[in-house]
Amino acid sequence: MNFKNIKLILLLGTLLLIASTALAQSDADSAFPDVLSPHIPSSFSNKGIQLGGWTAPVYFSDSESDSWSFSNTLRSWGRVFLWDNSFIYARGKYTFTRTEQDTATTINMIDLDLAMLDSRFFNESLRFSVGRKYFLVGSGFLLNGRGDGAQLEWYNSILNIDLFGSYTGLLQKDDNPYNLSGRDYTDGAKRLFAGGTIGQTFFNQSISLIGMMQKDFSSKTGNANHYDSNYFGISLRGFLPKGFDYIGEVFYSNGSTYNSSNNNTADISAMAAIATVNWNINVITLPMLTLQYAYGSGGEGGENNTGTGGKLSGTDSQFFTFGTFLAGYGLRPTIGNLHVARAGFALSPFESTGVSIIRGLNILARYSYYMKDKVEAPVGSFYSGEEKAGESFIGQGIDVSMRWRMYSDVAFFANYGLFLPGAAYEDNAKNNTFLMFGMNFSY
Repeated sequence: MNFKNIKLILLLGTLLLIASTALAQSDADSAFPDVLSPHIPSSFSNKGIQLGGWTAPVYFSDSESDSWSFSNTLRSWGRVFLWDNSFIYARGKYTFTRTEQDTATTINMIDLDLAMLDSRFFNESLRFSVGRKYFLVGSGFLLNGRGDGAQLEWYNSILNIDLFGSYTGLLQKDDNPYNLSGRDYTDGAKRLFAGGTIGQTFFNQSISLIGMMQKDFSSKTGNANHYDSNYFGISLRGFLPKGFDYIGEVFYSNGSTYNSSNNNTADISAMAAIATVNWNINVITLPMLTLQYAYGSGGEGGENNTGTGGKLSGTDSQFFTFGTFLAGYGLRPTIGNLHVARAGFALSPFESTGVSIIRGLNILARYSYYMKDKVEAPVGSFYSGEEKAGESFIGQGIDVSMRWRMYSDVAFFANYGLFLPGAAYEDNAKNNTFLMFGMNFSY
């Protein structure tokens, strides 16, 4: 299996991961989720055993890599209540993936997706969970994914506190989304995350301080590199009059990188920021307008930055995130060395009709403009066009999506992306189109 196939499979796994974590409730890009969250009952009795699941067949193709993939993921879950507000939840996953690029690659994967104990006390103001679960920091931009660990959340009139610790080394190698280095791809990411947030909400506005450390426990022998990082940030989110809501986060990271090719350790000093403003207009079709800006610092020199979590010399100022950053299907960029400005809209054209099957149809579109932070540093993305020195204009992107919940247990989604390369790529660089569509069937 070549590296491009691996990247495509990882991308598909990430998109399905977003589906299963109900992105629309937690992510800064929630106005434009990739897929529809499966229907899971929102009200449960406090006793007994509950069972359910869903399957999500998905197809996607990418013109730049001349490849296509089909995947079908089946998830089955069970929940057992121990006492009021305390339960054990477990979920298994089977994924079939077939990728066509030059040759065909088929993967069958069975994994323990989730297995955790969740307990809540004092009218749910205190929550403790432990096991294999999703860990999300802030909006999910910094960290959003599975791990084995524990989380303590405490909400009161003075402060809201969220503390967690998570280890990823026990996840299946090919089902681990934290692949930053070559060693991660080979052995699976053995990374420890720990930290939390502290904040308060007032007048529908929330402010939080964020801290997180990430430690790489993979072996330093052989062709390897390490990325040990600390993150410090602030998050603001809230609701304003006339249907406006916003979220903004700023992060600084430090730490150290290690590159085995010259046995060198470099210091990390990097920054990132993301801000989104939505305007929900309460008229027929429920239109929503959105503006977004995201920034991630770039490396000081393209010849020194490996792009995989290690640096040959100097200071490593390329920002790396372990969370969800959705900034266009055609380019699919990472946040490092990037400025991106986005504008878009969403509407529900049939929301006022009496035909229930089409009321849940939503149309979404977005335009993206991409620039480099450091001209000499590379662009991190799934698009692999050859770059040209001395140019900062990466290109433009157009994304169109449809989400259609036909019934409570059946949903369809489709995403189309077009990337138009800019001056940062060679003159013969081709436009890239990305197409993805599929369904969710809950049971």
